[in-house]
Amino acid sequence: MGLTLWPTANMLAVLYLYGCMAPRIVRCHASYSLGAFWQMVTKMAKKDKVSILLFSGTVDKLLATAILTSGAVAMDTEVDIFATFYGIHAFSKSAIKTNMTFGKDFEEMVPMIKQKLREKNIPPWYAMLAEAKKSGKVKIHACSTACDLLDVKKDGLDPLVDDVVGVGNYFAAAAESKVTLFI
Repeated sequence: MGLTLWPTANMLAVLYLYGCMAPRIVRCHASYSLGAFWQMVTKMAKKDKVSILLFSGTVDKLLATAILTSGAVAMDTEVDIFATFYGIHAFSKSAIKTNMTFGKDFEEMVPMIKQKLREKNIPPWYAMLAEAKKSGKVKIHACSTACDLLDVKKDGLDPLVDDVVGVGNYFAAAAESKVTLFI
């Protein structure tokens, strides 16, 4: 037999502070105390983790992903990158170091961007990700459905990619992350 506790203002504040998406009706046994409520909330708390759904394979988006990942690692935060479709192509062994495609939004700026990257000694996106992965806090996953559709096998992907997984893995990681991004 359970008791439905309607969250009080204090309980709602705790839910909010611990990163829960929305206040929830908490069902617990009648003998549970506020301490039991606190334990439930801390279990629902999100981790210092960032989940990135990487759909694009253009250098501008890959560079943004690498910079955000490096920043998160510098802040001692885990990062899960789930690459799908064009994002998977960017991690293929044949394209990872040769892909110089920028998004259409940046077409007229590409020569200037490339020059500035060289002048300021900004490493390529894949080098930034490789460095961030050395921390042990970064995992890069390829979408199994997209790999199947694109006829991409794990051995055709750069070693930066940890594994090929289903979309359920992305949702599980995103559900426990404080930050989720679509790039």
